[in-house]
Amino acid sequence: MGITGQNTSLLTTGVFGSIKCGLSIVWAFFLVETMGRRKMLMIGAVGSSLAMLVIAGITKTVDPVANPTTSVPPSGIASLAFLYVSRLPFSSSSASSSSSHSARPAPSSLRRR
Repeated sequence: MGITGQNTSLLTTGVFGSIKCGLSIVWAFFLVETMGRRKMLMIGAVGSSLAMLVIAGITKTVDPVANPTTSVPPSGIASLAFLYVSRLPFSSSSASSSSSHSARPAPSSLRRR
């Protein structure tokens, strides 16, 4: 996406981790009980898919491999922004679902089958 430098991987990892942690807490404490798991998982899947579709459209339209630049182009900044946008619905739905589902085991009548 055109982001280079020595501290960029640390910065992007820190931003991603903060977003994921914050939204996982929001999901676990608020959204899962008000909206339900199924609805949140569907919203997360659609939201992440749409953001990735935008990234694919930007990459197809601009073609950064055929048009290299020395600085970060606006399309690279937009792609990076949509990468983080795609993590918002994922972090608030699918990322935390495994811990929530494992906390509620199946009833014993179902496990005996």
